[in-house]
Amino acid sequence: DRRRHPYPGLTRRARRPVTSTPYFVRDEVAAGRAIIPANINHPESEPMIIGRNFLVQVNATIGHSAGTSAGAAEGVRRG
Repeated sequence: DRRRHPYPGLTRRARRPVTSTPYFVRDEVAAGRAIIPANINHPESEPMIIGRNFLVQVNATIGHSAGTSAGAAEGVRRG
């Protein structure tokens, strides 16, 4: 029913690929192409990996916003 679930895609989990071996994951993390996020404040988190060769990819700039711009500190962005 659409009234109960306006975004039905959010109620399902992404399918995990079965082709990733522990050795492949290790090599991708070691090469810097993937990360395994973990937070001790969230013990309910499930194991996952983020990277270009996996289903989850993130493109973000992480910094701080203490009322100042970090433009000078970030330098020139190259694409």
